Amino acid sequence: MKKVLLLLIVVLFVSCGKNDNKDDKNNKKAEIVNIGKESVNIQYKFKRGDKFTYKMITMAATGQSVKTDTTRSTELNQTVEYIFDFDVIDVDADNIAEFNVVISNIKVDASANGKKFNYQSGKEIKAEDKRNFVEYESMYKMPFRVRVNKIGEVIEVSRTDKIVENIIKLQGVKDSVSIQEKQQFTANLNEGAIKPLVQQFFRRVPTNKINVDSTWVFKYPSSVMVYTIENSTIYKVKNFEKINDQLIANISLELQVAWKGKNKMTDRGVNYNFGDPKISGSGSILFNLDRGLLQKASTNTKLEIKILMQASVPRPMTATRKDFTVNTNSIELIK
Repeated sequence: MKKVLLLLIVVLFVSCGKNDNKDDKNNKKAEIVNIGKESVNIQYKFKRGDKFTYKMITMAATGQSVKTDTTRSTELNQTVEYIFDFDVIDVDADNIAEFNVVISNIKVDASANGKKFNYQSGKEIKAEDKRNFVEYESMYKMPFRVRVNKIGEVIEVSRTDKIVENIIKLQGVKDSVSIQEKQQFTANLNEGAIKPLVQQFFRRVPTNKINVDSTWVFKYPSSVMVYTIENSTIYKVKNFEKINDQLIANISLELQVAWKGKNKMTDRGVNYNFGDPKISGSGSILFNLDRGLLQKASTNTKLEIKILMQASVPRPMTATRKDFTVNTNSIELIK
């Protein structure tokens, strides 16, 4: 139950994006609009009974190389396509919306060191393959709830009991999991996996009005090995566009990071010296001001870190390890 649900955690930073905005899904060219000095509100317009659907495609490459007398390398590549269906159940007096969420389709293409793996939700697969793709089998068509506030923050994930039961059952540990372990696992799943996944569809927006060149910043913490990371995503309005007679805000993003922490540690007789993490992310999003929803976005982030490892017993040993992660995630409002 302590296994990390790696394939669910599709992003390192959920607030950066990169996007090609030349055409909408119907190949209609966007028209640049000059709104002059008049500022506009950027806000979500959730209403009870509203339904909308997004397509999300995540592409991830993770790898590691270790150099001693020789060099050994491993690499994992995967592309996952999701369809998310959102149904607005309620909107309270504070404009906090509650959604029923269903992942109605999942397709996975992956390769690890040359070996390929594939998964398509809804298709009959062997029990062994179900265990290999437990993250996806457990969530497919299993409704859960999320609550989102008026600036786009996912503040709560709930009703994931059936997903947890599916995970436990597929992993074959149903009889060995205590109530306390199940509760802790549910909390970890909700906060560490599902919340950042769903946050992709609700980028946070400012409370003040915006115009061309308006900027705002959102900060959030994370961690990379021995380092504590402070992430700052800087938003800037590039221009306004008309697509299908709807007003769209074209917003660029840039990720800036600062880190702190001791870069040396010793574990089981091995001395580790961590290099500075190289982290980057940038891009843009399209926000539909008339509909009050994110129209389109994609994420592009990179992380690389080098580690020097030295040991004296049972024999002198020195090795250099390099880890890297590249994530590209795109979403599009399809109805």
